[in-house]
Amino acid sequence: MECVARTSIRQQRQGGGGGQAGEVRNRTVLARLLLIEGLVAEVYGISPPELLSEGRGVRLIADARQLVMYLAHVALGLSCAEVGDYYGRDRSTVAYACRKWEDRRDDPQVDAVLFKIEQLIAGGMTVYGLARWEGGR
Repeated sequence: MECVARTSIRQQRQGGGGGQAGEVRNRTVLARLLLIEGLVAEVYGISPPELLSEGRGVRLIADARQLVMYLAHVALGLSCAEVGDYYGRDRSTVAYACRKWEDRRDDPQVDAVLFKIEQLIAGGMTVYGLARWEGGR
């Protein structure tokens, strides 16, 4: 995804529009990011807007944000730069979060929870009609 497309994903979240090019993909990515944020916020017992706070914040929120960035990278296939642009972080910060959560997956309990979240992300996109809709074809 090019820089203009990444910027328009953030603009759509903030209520602005994006250009025609890539707009459908951007809406799909945005919907998936919002799903990830909602699931992680629910698991951590925080509100989704807390994940977007500017600073590091309290450890709980920073940990949840790192998980969201990891899932955006792994489950959605976004690059570390794309995830960083969306969350207002440097790509190296996203790469650190990904390494951290990959290491945590060595714990079978953590891996089981993350696997379940990844299943919800993949399944939820189909179940709730956010994946490609064939329009009755």
